[in-house]
Amino acid sequence: MTFTGFPKTAPAFFHELAVEMNRDWFLANKARYEAEWVLPMTALLTDVGKRIAPAYKPIKLAEPKIMRIHRDVRFAKDKTPYKTHIGAAIMIAGKKVGEGGTAALYVHLGIEEEFVGVARTSSTARSSRGGARSSPARKVRRWASS
Repeated sequence: MTFTGFPKTAPAFFHELAVEMNRDWFLANKARYEAEWVLPMTALLTDVGKRIAPAYKPIKLAEPKIMRIHRDVRFAKDKTPYKTHIGAAIMIAGKKVGEGGTAALYVHLGIEEEFVGVARTSSTARSSRGGARSSPARKVRRWASS
C-alpha cells in the first residue's frame, strides 16, 4: 500500500464526530473513519518507516501502530467517548511503550492540533565513513530536509 494522501473529505469526519459523540453515530461511520484516516495513516507511516529505517540500524522498527479512537474516561472529568484526532506511531524494536519501548516517529492529526515527533535513541549507528558515529535523529533530520 502506497500513501497517496488523505481524502479531502477526511477532516469533516472529526468535526462531525465532535458534534455527535455517540456510539450509534460512530458505529454507522466506522468504515468511513477507517477508509479516510486509518488506511491512509497506515500507508503514510509504512512509507516513512521504510525511509527512516536505515537511520536506526541496527535497531529494527515495528510496523505502524494506530492509536485507538476511544478515550479512557474512567478517571477523566471530560467523559466524551471519542478522540477528535488520530495518533499513530512507529515503535523502536517493536516494544510497547509500557514495556520500555519508545516511538521512533509519532504523528498526530486532528481538529485542534497537528504535530509530528521524532525520537532520538541513546544508541548510535556507525556510518560508512571510517566508523564515525551519528545519531538516528540527525539522520532523520537530514532525510526530512532533502
